Amino acid sequence: NGVPFLGFFSSPRLFFVMPEAWTVALAEVVSAPRTSSGLAFRVASVALAAWSASLTSDPGIVINWGIPAQTILCLIGARVVLLDMRHAAAWAEAGPIGLGAVGGLASRLLRANGAFWVLAVLFYVFGAQTLGLMDISATSPFSHIREHGGSNHLLMPTSLLQQWEWSRGTDGFGGGVVRITSCSSDYLNALYPCNVTDELRPGIRDMLHSFGHIGHEYHPTVMRMFGSHRIRRHLPHWDGGRPFPVYTVPGLELRRMLAEARAANESFVLEYDTLPGVVGDEKWRHTAVQSKVRLEEDGAGGINCRVLRRPLDEAEEWAPCGEDELPLQPAPTGLLMKFLVWFPYPVVEGVYEIPCID
Repeated sequence: NGVPFLGFFSSPRLFFVMPEAWTVALAEVVSAPRTSSGLAFRVASVALAAWSASLTSDPGIVINWGIPAQTILCLIGARVVLLDMRHAAAWAEAGPIGLGAVGGLASRLLRANGAFWVLAVLFYVFGAQTLGLMDISATSPFSHIREHGGSNHLLMPTSLLQQWEWSRGTDGFGGGVVRITSCSSDYLNALYPCNVTDELRPGIRDMLHSFGHIGHEYHPTVMRMFGSHRIRRHLPHWDGGRPFPVYTVPGLELRRMLAEARAANESFVLEYDTLPGVVGDEKWRHTAVQSKVRLEEDGAGGINCRVLRRPLDEAEEWAPCGEDELPLQPAPTGLLMKFLVWFPYPVVEGVYEIPCID
């Protein structure tokens, strides 16, 4: 999985906590050892990093270079902490780096800039998901926190803008929740929900099951970030032969998905259920239905959209979709659509919890 590379990208942030110690430690890394203990430590570090490369367990990968890179960074980080313990008092007495020779207006501007970015980061980490302004992001935990259909967090609500009556009537936060039950589009199936469970070695799945884990893994972030369908189409995804991997997305995300499939000039058939309301538990996400929609597109602009408004009524017949139905609405646009990208939440039969999604 991506844990080694996550650590590789995260470890250097220690600089912002211990800048002096990090600078000294890196200077030591690129300098020749001055003592026999320094030489021994370098040799041992290189040997440990080389050995760690043999621990790669990713399917189809001989060496995950993130593992030795993270091993080296951990050793540097340990040295950073040791240096900070020894010299923190002296460095603190010398004052903050870069501000000692700055005064007056320039100093106030620097401090105001720092305060702005602290507030921006706090909003990004603690506010964006609560309001429903971001789902696929660096703050999304592997747990996984529900961002549509209600919160599963022990303390905090999520996606409030999709639930408040005054905001969910707008184009950016409306559309409710839909459950995709069938799709023949290779473009969309290569994008979502990206079930990579079969890529896990049997021993790994057995270990997960032994600890009470459901043993499922999904990687829609990977598919979304690759961007090009020419890459995604060669990666593992559902292509028939097995039951369709049902999943839910917000109505806004469905509009984005349809716009992308249409841009690919692909003919396809897609069926989905519209869920009643905007908040519910996992059983609601699995089974609740307000209406059913069947969409057929020929790849050249021809659209046939039919809706079953009372699916529980056996006498009900399919009717043409109204203009307010999601497939007939325009593609979402605007700055919000640049970072408001939603996870597809798999519907696994008999499992009433969110699987691991990355």
